[in-house]
Amino acid sequence: MSSHQNSTTHPGVSQLEQVLSYIFVDKEVAREALQLPGNGVAWIGQRRISNGNKRLAVLGDQALNMYLCDTWYNGGLMEGELAQTAVYS
Repeated sequence: MSSHQNSTTHPGVSQLEQVLSYIFVDKEVAREALQLPGNGVAWIGQRRISNGNKRLAVLGDQALNMYLCDTWYNGGLMEGELAQTAVYS
């Protein structure tokens, strides 16, 4: 797949939208989010992928950490219970 290929043809974007129940207005943002950090992709459509997508990976990790912490805290779970729940889900 060319790094300048139209992102609407990328099958991962439609799968991501289905799993999230969310439609991305800018499909290139979703396609960028699907890239592994350091994979060598420099462009997606007209979007430049800076630093091998590592910055977006850090942001995603922190967003996930924030969600998990909120779920743990507001769910009244004890230390370690969220990890057990995630493993058995």
